Amino acid sequence: MTKAIVGEVVEIKLPENFSLGMNFDNTVAVINQIRTIVLLKNGRVFIDFSDVSHIGISAAIVFVAELHRCKNLKPGRGFLSVNGNYPGDPEVYRVLYNLNFYRLLGVPEIGSPPKLVDGSEIMLMTQSFVQIDPERINTFKEIFTLPFEHLTDIAKRRMQGALIEAMANSFEHAFQDSTTYPRFGRRAWLSGYINHDKREMLMIIFDHGIGIPKSLPPRIIERLRPLLSLAVRPSDSQVIYAATQLGRTSTEQSGRGKGFKTMRKFVDACSDAELRVISDKGRFRYDGNDEFIDEDGVQSVGGTVILLRVRHEESELKAVQ
Repeated sequence: MTKAIVGEVVEIKLPENFSLGMNFDNTVAVINQIRTIVLLKNGRVFIDFSDVSHIGISAAIVFVAELHRCKNLKPGRGFLSVNGNYPGDPEVYRVLYNLNFYRLLGVPEIGSPPKLVDGSEIMLMTQSFVQIDPERINTFKEIFTLPFEHLTDIAKRRMQGALIEAMANSFEHAFQDSTTYPRFGRRAWLSGYINHDKREMLMIIFDHGIGIPKSLPPRIIERLRPLLSLAVRPSDSQVIYAATQLGRTSTEQSGRGKGFKTMRKFVDACSDAELRVISDKGRFRYDGNDEFIDEDGVQSVGGTVILLRVRHEESELKAVQ
């Protein structure tokens, strides 16, 4: 996966399938390796995209947030702490380009990427927030809902509420304790895309916080045992599931529990939608009818990813994982 090259730079070759949904452990392992080398060991990395033939949107958001943190906290003295090459696969470059990957990192773009054959997909540029900004979130919501006439007014209101609650969860809970890696402030990231022809949209919120499992104190974990029918401490994935069922937070005031309730209501208000939560090592999915608790991953994703996806017609779920 890695090898040392000239000048004590470590070359990190990204996996062919860089995805949190389809290649979670390998993808997270690479991201954590970059974090450790740059943020903890003050080292330098060269990121090799040569083998990447697929990059998931959620993985790309976590990746750009991580490289943004590394470049700002460890800018280097006369050298770059993070460097790399460009993807050889045009679709991988297109995803990164449209997510504002290169501009956020201050890296020159190598021309506009090829467009999709049908020209249907529109990606929004990734944004970072240091506080809840209802006006920006409302603008985001308006852009997303404009081409989706089938969404009811209730669904649109719940979308905005879900985005605000997801942000609120990050700022109110994610940064309450220290983490293994230094933070670049209290920051959350928002991104997504719209596909007009498939009438599909995706929204992703990510933070570098302590994660949902660690944000719930022991007394709340005890309250979760009956819900999970467990005699021992639940897995991270089970804690995420249980947290989506709670109506109150660790402070016994409305917050994280309310936030997930709002997100679930948004999913329920749509004809075909899903909520995915990845936090620490855990993964959970809710599609309005069923709930899916995955096995924990080997390593932590280093924060929390919340993904809200809406489709009006059946279609394959591509590049979203």
